[in-house]
Order: sequence, then structure tokens, then C-alpha cells
Amino acid sequence: MLELTRIKPQDIERLDEILRQNNISKCSKENCMAIYEGTEIIGIASYERHGSIAILEKLAMLTIDPGERLKDGLIRALLNMADLQGVRIFIIEKAGDFSFYEKMGFKSIAQRDFVMPEELRDKIKGDDTHIYTMLPDFFEQGCKSCSGCKK
Repeated sequence: MLELTRIKPQDIERLDEILRQNNISKCSKENCMAIYEGTEIIGIASYERHGSIAILEKLAMLTIDPGERLKDGLIRALLNMADLQGVRIFIIEKAGDFSFYEKMGFKSIAQRDFVMPEELRDKIKGDDTHIYTMLPDFFEQGCKSCSGCKK
């Protein structure tokens, strides 16, 4: 059975080992979600918080994910956690997965209607390097699992 939840305190050491094995340098454990299959961690995602703005820090699927449904669920769970903690803007660096996030509703940071805080300008170097979504507006859209669902 699959479970999407915050990383469990008893799994912090195991998480550190997974990070080392997968050459992942950073993961904010206080803002980390995991997918468990039984007791095995099969996916992790975390964000770094800057006031009401969060930046995706790490996303790693540790198993084959046909259709990217697990990844979709993990991102949505992470965004839900961020929303519940008062985050209003969630930013992701553009990478090979740009189309995946675009389908989820993320937009180019160039389209933003907010001022980038001074302390983030070094992290967000240009309008073409990152995408964002506004929370909780993000949750008005469906997910991959319910692409045919009607509201």
C-alpha cells in the first residue's frame, strides 16, 4: 500500500542514506514529503522556505513511475503541506521536467504579478530559469489521476 506523508522521524537516518546513495546534497527534513510503499521510501520531495515563498529543493523518484502519477501526487502533497504552512508562492527551477510542471499549471516566472524579494534575487537569477504557481489557486485544477473528473 502506498502512503504519502511527511518523512517519518524514525526514517531520518534512512533518508540520509538514500540521499547519499543518490548523490543528493540537500533536503530540508522539516519540509520533506515521502512516498512509502510499505516501509520502503520510493520518492522524496522537499522545499526551502523564504517567508510566504517556497522553492522546490529536491524531488527524487526512487522507483519506476509510469505516467508520472506518483510524482504528480508527491508534488501535490508537498504543495498542500506548503499551503497549510502559509506559503503562497511556490517556485520550481526549470529543468528537463518543464512540460510536466507546465501541465500542472506552473507558469513562467516572467508572468508573475509579485515582486521578487531581495534575498531571492541571487537564487532566481532570471525570468527564464524558474516557473511558479500561486497557492491555494493551484488546487482548483485536477490532478493526473482525475484528469477526466468533473467538478
